[in-house]
Amino acid sequence: MIRNDLILPQATSELRKTVTRLEALKFRVKAGGMLEKIQTMLAQQKSDERRFQRITLKGNLTGFTDITNPQLKQHMEAAINISVDDLKARFGGLLKDEGV
Repeated sequence: MIRNDLILPQATSELRKTVTRLEALKFRVKAGGMLEKIQTMLAQQKSDERRFQRITLKGNLTGFTDITNPQLKQHMEAAINISVDDLKARFGGLLKDEGV
């Protein structure tokens, strides 16, 4: 969501919260979040062709509905790390400077 009324200290605070929330996803999946919705939807589909939001999912989805699956956790951590690294690369100056 884009807001035009944010001032720099608020934006910095929101960036820090976003990074913290993303990093927390490595340890605990958000209850009722998108992953849970995808897993529920996949578990309900019985056909060989699995779809989510009108997109056909390809590849082996075995274990994808099990949050304790080590391979799924590895992929989730990689995606989270990429997101956090990109935020830090783009907004690192804002994330480091507490008093600015």
